[in-house]
Amino acid sequence: MSNETPPPAPLAFSVSKINLFTKCPRAYYFRYVLGLKTPPRSYMAFGTSLHAGIAHNYRQKIESRQDLPVGEVKEFFAADWEHQKGQVAWEPDENPGKMMDEGAALLEIYQSKIAPKIQPRIVEDLFELKFENTEYTFRGIIDLVDDTSGLIIDHKTSTKTPSPTNVHKDIQLTAYALGNRVRTGEIENGAAFDYLIRGRSPKVIRIETTRSDEDIQRFLKMLAQIAAAIKAELFWPAPNHPYCSPKLCPFWSECEGGRKL
Repeated sequence: MSNETPPPAPLAFSVSKINLFTKCPRAYYFRYVLGLKTPPRSYMAFGTSLHAGIAHNYRQKIESRQDLPVGEVKEFFAADWEHQKGQVAWEPDENPGKMMDEGAALLEIYQSKIAPKIQPRIVEDLFELKFENTEYTFRGIIDLVDDTSGLIIDHKTSTKTPSPTNVHKDIQLTAYALGNRVRTGEIENGAAFDYLIRGRSPKVIRIETTRSDEDIQRFLKMLAQIAAAIKAELFWPAPNHPYCSPKLCPFWSECEGGRKL
């Protein structure tokens, strides 16, 4: 039997890992190096349950080419929400029942205005990218590729109307465009976020964008630079970032804006 130590597993990146590192490398260290886990925030669980309802409809629509009754989609969302809400770190002013009602209202709008126009080609497709001469991979899950428009679509929840500027530079759509190109050998017709916006007047809006080869190359360069920083164990705090606060950062008690380091 060989006594050689097996090589370490390659670093597996995802959009969430990259976003956390760019917000605060120290928070990345707590979460992914030390492995500290924290309960999800309510908005994260809410988004997960809405995703579940939407995907439930689209999975069967690939073959049936028909949308499910909206009541069935809402029931699937409600069942998933019942599970998700028990894992949430709730704030005193948050109401799980109200959020479930908001989700049902948003699905009513989505299923009547958006879903009928979409014929899904791919639903929640997992991909993994491997690169030559590197010690990392990249994994992602594409929410939806629409056969009708040719768009890569990701679903987001928000309490505010988003800025198109942020969509045009969002790395998630860049990463998913890359993943889709590698997987299919084809260039997508574009990408979009479908935003399900909570509030007194719930609405669903789509913001479309495109990704160029230059966008892809910038993303790959950023990925390599982050991997190099992690390999060098460079995990600095970012006290000037809005994320650095007791409310937003789940690792505040371990760090307190870098003051405990």
